[in-house]
Amino acid sequence: MNNALVRNGKDPDKIRHRRAEMERLFPEAEVTGYEQLIPAMQNDEKDRHVLAATVRAGSTLVVTFNLNDFPKAVLEPLGIRAVHPDVFLMDLLGFDQEAMLDAIEDMSAQKTRPPQTPLDILRRVGKNAPKFAAAALMIYES
Repeated sequence: MNNALVRNGKDPDKIRHRRAEMERLFPEAEVTGYEQLIPAMQNDEKDRHVLAATVRAGSTLVVTFNLNDFPKAVLEPLGIRAVHPDVFLMDLLGFDQEAMLDAIEDMSAQKTRPPQTPLDILRRVGKNAPKFAAAALMIYES
């Protein structure tokens, strides 16, 4: 469990539930065996585990709001780049617009307490990914 979330007033039960859902939906996303790489990472100390897991997974991308903790000079030699979630979502929208809109529809269908329309989902996402939310909204309105 992320102690920072608990310190910031997030409900531990909700954190456990979200993690369990993520593990259920994306079992292949769990990365293990990265711990020995942590000391070699040269990015911000509190995020070295993230970069170590990225390297171990063979990924070329870190999606993060905290771009400052993943400097280009550290990532480039590793063949990795860091992108803001808004940029990542815009790339996905450009790559497969239909799949992204289907994903929003699926999220909406799963939100029953309280119910949320696709527009509700986009408004919520828009707080952290405003360009993506605006672009998706334009597609919905057309």
